[in-house]
Amino acid sequence: MRRAPLFSALLSSCLLALSACGDEPPAPVNPDPEPATPTAPRPFVTASSIPEGAQDVYPLELYFDPEARRPGIYPRKQLSLRFSVPMRVASAQVTLENHTDPSIAPRVITGQWSDDGREFLLTLPAPEDGGPGGPTLEEKSRYTLDLSALRDAEGGNPLDPGVFLGDGLLDFTTSEREGALEHACTHALASETEAVQATTGDAPPFGFAPLTDTGHSRFRVTLPGERQHGYTSLISRPDQDEHIVLYLDRELAVGAHDGTEFQDVAVKVEAARPVCAGITHVASFHATQGNRDYFLRFGPTPGAVFEFILERHAP
Repeated sequence: MRRAPLFSALLSSCLLALSACGDEPPAPVNPDPEPATPTAPRPFVTASSIPEGAQDVYPLELYFDPEARRPGIYPRKQLSLRFSVPMRVASAQVTLENHTDPSIAPRVITGQWSDDGREFLLTLPAPEDGGPGGPTLEEKSRYTLDLSALRDAEGGNPLDPGVFLGDGLLDFTTSEREGALEHACTHALASETEAVQATTGDAPPFGFAPLTDTGHSRFRVTLPGERQHGYTSLISRPDQDEHIVLYLDRELAVGAHDGTEFQDVAVKVEAARPVCAGITHVASFHATQGNRDYFLRFGPTPGAVFEFILERHAP
C-alpha cells in the first residue's frame, strides 16, 4: 500500500519535464553535417608542343641571334604548354631532370607566361658550361619536366596531375642528332641566297636549265608560268658516284632525270626533323659519275618562289 506515493512522485517529475520542454520536438541525437562547399577544379595542362611520353624529341633547335654579344647561330630548345585556366604568372619555375645520366644535376628553368596566363613558353638554353654549340638536351636521354610549382591565378591551386600528364610530370625521350641536317641549317640561317630562274617545259630542257649544283649553297628558285613548275640542272662528278641532298623550305614535288641515260631517277622526299627555320623537307637521289647532266624538276607548288640547300655526299 506504500507504492502510491512513489508512483505519484514519478508522475509529477515527468509532468514537470514535459512542461519545461514546451511543445518543441526533441533535438536529433546525430544531426546531419552541413553539406561540404564544392572545391574549385584544379588546373591542368591541355596541350604541349612536346607530347606527353614522346620518344623521338630532337635535342635542340638552331637559330640565328643577331643581338648576341657575338652574333651567330646558337642552340636552344623551346617548349610551350597551354593550361585550362589562367595561371599565376609569379609562379614560373619548373625543374628539368635527366634520368639517363644521373651525373647531370636537375636544372631549374624560369618560363614566360602569356598576357592571359594560359600559355607558358619555356626556353632551354645551352648549359652554361657548354657555351655556343653545347647540347641543350642530351641525345638519347629520358627527361621529366616537373610542373608542380605552378599554381592557378584564382585560388593558388596546384595542377591536377591526372589530366594530360598522368603522373604530374611531362615525360619525353630525346633522339640522336643529325650532323648533316644541322650543317645544312647553318646555311639556311646564315648563307646568302643565289637567285635562279627555273626553265619551264613539260619535258627536260636538255642543255638549257640553269645550274644549281654547287655544294653548301642556298638557292632561291623562281618557278615560271601559272603552272608553277620548272627545271634546274646538276652535273655529276667525273670519277665518283654521289648522294645528292636538297634541304627544302617547303613541301613540294621533286623529280630528277638522267640526261645521259634518258631516264628518270628515283627521288625520295620526306619531312625533315624540326631543327631550324628554313628547312621542312629533304629530297635525295643517287647521281652516277661521269659528268652526267641531271635535270631537277620542281613543282607544281603553291607559290612561285622557294629555297633549298644543296649538299653533295660520297655514297
